[in-house]
Amino acid sequence: MTGESILLVESNDNVTNKFAEALHKAGFHISSVKWAEEALTLIQNDNFDVILMRTKLPGMNAFKFTQELRRDLRFRIRPLVFIYGKDDYEHKMKSFKSGADEYLVLPFPLPELSIRLKLRLQKTIKTDSGI
Repeated sequence: MTGESILLVESNDNVTNKFAEALHKAGFHISSVKWAEEALTLIQNDNFDVILMRTKLPGMNAFKFTQELRRDLRFRIRPLVFIYGKDDYEHKMKSFKSGADEYLVLPFPLPELSIRLKLRLQKTIKTDSGI
């Protein structure tokens, strides 16, 4: 499995650069934006395999983004991975209830990110194809 496209929604340039470099090395194609509003616009024209986003962003947060995203039938099964800066049970539960498929707590080893994304994509392919 190589060449899957990821939309990274992250407002911190340093984090974006680290994630993009690691994911590119793992064979992913990366596009990034800083705002959830930009992501909603971009996904209308591009077919991303997974959306990776920080839960706390300037402007629209990840929960509102997820509500908007999941309203569109095309994006109901699109994998959505949330990243948060601390391990907070209530926040994690809110994330899953809002529609997140994965939840990662910073810091984590970057190889773990690419493995989790590949596994999530495999599950999505099986679900989408009826396997």
